[in-house]
Parts: sequence; C-alpha cells; structure tokens
Amino acid sequence: MVNAGRILIIAKGAWDSLTSYEQLDLVTRNDTAYLARQGSVGVDPATDTAMTYWQPFGTAVKIATTSVPGIVMPDGTTITIDETGLIKADLGISDLKNVVISSIANGQILQYNSATQKWENKSLGTAAARNATSSITSGSSDLIESGAVSSLKQTLESKIGTVTVKTLAANVTTISFTVPTTGNNLIDFWASDGSNYTDIDTSVSGTVTLTFEASASARSVSCRIAAAS
Repeated sequence: MVNAGRILIIAKGAWDSLTSYEQLDLVTRNDTAYLARQGSVGVDPATDTAMTYWQPFGTAVKIATTSVPGIVMPDGTTITIDETGLIKADLGISDLKNVVISSIANGQILQYNSATQKWENKSLGTAAARNATSSITSGSSDLIESGAVSSLKQTLESKIGTVTVKTLAANVTTISFTVPTTGNNLIDFWASDGSNYTDIDTSVSGTVTLTFEASASARSVSCRIAAAS
C-alpha cells in the first residue's frame, strides 16, 4: 500500500505562533485564509511573501460593519427571509432614518423640518385647526371662518359643495334637510350604514324629507349640496 500522506484540507482557525502546522492546514490571518504548503511553527502567513510555507487561499468572510463589507444577518423580527430566500422588511416609524419621534399623541402628523433635515411628529396646531382637519376628513363643512382656513372652505365648497351631517336616531325613519330654493344645484344624500331612503318629500319649499326603513341602531345621514357647473 502506498502512503499518499494527508489529502484533506484541515481547518485550524486563526493562526497561532505557538501551534505546529502541517501541510494542508488552513488558517486565517488578518482577514485572509492561508493554506499550509509544508509544516511550520511560528512562520507568519502574512509575512511569508515567498509562499514557502503558506499560500493565500482567499479572503476570510467576516461580519459586516458600516465601513467593511461582510456577512449580514436578519434579526428575524423587522427583517426576515422566507423559504424562497426573499428578504422582507416590517418597519415602524421608529425604524425610519432621519426621524425624531417624541411624546406621541393622538392626532399628530409626521412633518419634515428643513432646518434639522429630519422628520418629526407634530401636532396639527390649534384646536380650531385640528377641528377643521377633522371636519374635512369626516365630510363636514364646519371649517373655521378665519384666514387661510376660510379660503380653504371656500375652495372646498366650490369644488365638492357643502356637506351637512345629521343623526337619524334608532327606530326613527324620517329626517329633513334644508336645501336652496334658487339656482342650479346638485344634491345627494347617503347614510353611514349604506342604506337607501325609500321615499323623498319635497312638498315643503326649502326642505327635503327622507324616509328610511327603521333600524335598531342610530346612523348618520349626509346631505351634499354643490352648485351645478
């Protein structure tokens, strides 16, 4: 039988000056892998430029940093990898870059601050301004009558009309709205639960009375009046 000697590469980890190495031992030194060409003790692979004892065997892979590329791993919570290898990110506001979040309260918005070049959570301003925004959201036209908000109201009314919202109490079937008696206007109605009125009475000038089927729950009914273009 012929003795072929060692034929397998044996990983030895980081190079150590006191360790006796044999041919085909694999070590790492200064982020580089080296393969032993022959046995040695205390021969630094990094300085063996003649490759008498060691030859480079590729760059060792390490954990990535902000300045050095390397291995990155998902945390399993905000960053995950599925069985197909697809990377997914589930990030909240606090995970965004250039965002300063403090003392979060209901009704706040995320606003960009050009002075700090960061996004910050901010209140909408005065109570009146918040009410105005709430009115826009809910479809009401009860905007405050001052400054820019008054102009906003006029713009909205010219585009989408005015909206009046009333509550139709439980088991009550009729509700009335005041409507204009002059000019050309588009008028429509809708209920919060999606129900349709079954009858409409316009016999009283300036008033429209709607009849709905009875419901065990209260609902809101909206009336929108817009000038016909």
